[in-house]
Amino acid sequence: MWFGHLGDIAKDHPEIAFSTCERWLQAGASSELKWVVRHAVRYHAKKGDARALEIRVKAKV
Repeated sequence: MWFGHLGDIAKDHPEIAFSTCERWLQAGASSELKWVVRHAVRYHAKKGDARALEIRVKAKV
């Protein structure tokens, strides 16, 4: 599943993944894409990364 790839990218290159997720959210992501975003930044959110936590909050709305 392609959504797992974004999560893998986020582990090694968080800036790329975070920027992509933020861009998708600003463009009006669908509920399905918001799910992908939440899961893509999950690793960093669990580590307490403030940006990842903010992205997850925005993706829940």
